[in-house]
Amino acid sequence: ALLEPEVNIQVGAQILREYQRRLGDTEAALQMYAGAFYEPTAQYSNKVFAEKARLDALRIKARKQQIARSV
Repeated sequence: ALLEPEVNIQVGAQILREYQRRLGDTEAALQMYAGAFYEPTAQYSNKVFAEKARLDALRIKARKQQIARSV
């Protein structure tokens, strides 16, 4: 079942949620999820946060464009 994308995403999200609950820190949870908890540069979590920032900026831009078209 883990080869099904929907199941895989749901299980991965549950694992990440459990790491967040146990560690109390999103960066540490992401590093644990990636199997890189002790990696000092936190590369994985930095990539995730950078991608989130990029997607947030696109969402804001799209929302502004939608508002401009409806005016």
